[in-house]
Amino acid sequence: MSEARGESEKLRLASLIRMVLDELPYDESVITSTKDETSKRLADLWSELLSGSSIDAAACFNGGLETSASEYVVFRDIPFFSLCEHHFLPFFGTANVLYSPSESGQIAGAATVARAIGVVSRRLQLQERLTHEISDAIFRGVEAQGVIVVTKAHHLCMSMKERRDANTSLTCVATDGSFAGEGPKRFEAMQIILGEK
Repeated sequence: MSEARGESEKLRLASLIRMVLDELPYDESVITSTKDETSKRLADLWSELLSGSSIDAAACFNGGLETSASEYVVFRDIPFFSLCEHHFLPFFGTANVLYSPSESGQIAGAATVARAIGVVSRRLQLQERLTHEISDAIFRGVEAQGVIVVTKAHHLCMSMKERRDANTSLTCVATDGSFAGEGPKRFEAMQIILGEK
């Protein structure tokens, strides 16, 4: 997308946000930002937070690194932030990733895995789909034999809208390749990624 087109789309988005603000309770006598300023800031923010929508996260890996790899590669507590497609409120947490490298030994660096997670999270998301998309990106990106991804997140739509305990969290699991079916390898890998082994 060209920079000019991007700015044009942001201006249109700001105009639409302004129309929404005109319909909401918004007392400009006590709020320091005008509706125009708020709509422009929100358009800029949404453009940034949704910038991963047109990017294939698997392309972050660029084929991976060649090495004599171990049986499993594990990354823990990689942070992510995303927007819930139902309420446009944030959910945020961490992802744990375990994969079995390709037969040729392709692996991914920690920064690359984090970058792919960042791409996937910069979309309107459901945590369940985000977890699967991370797994799919790693599976395709390094041609892994198997992948398990576990995400744990707090959803502001739960803690704000429904006034539940702010400590409530949701955990999702996605698998690809050799870990997608039942069997001893999957069981062992799940124990490792969940920290039980």
